[in-house]
Amino acid sequence: HLGAGLEQFRGHRGLTYVAVTSADRGHLNELARLDQLVTLELIKPASGETGLDSLSRMPNLREILVRDCDCLAGIFRQVSALDQIETLDIDNGSGFKDDDLESLPNLKNLRHLRVTNCPRIGDLGLERISRLDSLETLVLTGSVGTVTENGVRSLSRMQKLAGLTLLAREFSPAQIDELSRELPACKLDAR
Repeated sequence: HLGAGLEQFRGHRGLTYVAVTSADRGHLNELARLDQLVTLELIKPASGETGLDSLSRMPNLREILVRDCDCLAGIFRQVSALDQIETLDIDNGSGFKDDDLESLPNLKNLRHLRVTNCPRIGDLGLERISRLDSLETLVLTGSVGTVTENGVRSLSRMQKLAGLTLLAREFSPAQIDELSRELPACKLDAR
């Protein structure tokens, strides 16, 4: 928790990773001053508009990790303003639906997306994820709801994908076979 502020870190040129628990807009505005920060981990971020958009002033920020979040709708909306982000890693989240993934394709430099233990992504969400043209690796474990052939077709369009990790129990064997056929250059891990 950043109750004491960031005064102790000012001028600390080597600080590249920070993990923050229960961050709110004020905390993230303070963090935005850490211009060398590369990785930010948000654990149980405050509900509502957390202020992630203020992080767009951080030229070196490339990776955001979100843990134990019950307000993912707001996180997805706000993270779309951070076009410098290359890695987005979300674990154990709730409070979102497929529509909330609409802004993800704005992340033009996103290369790695990991969404685990967020069991709400369906066909529409997969279609939105498939519009991430720069995506190289995608991990969706414990995060997929009901997926039809439409969702599999969306994933199949991701020809630049080098790695795809799924839980076999969230997809039928036929769907996994189709993904293997349609994405021959992609390393498919269906656990």
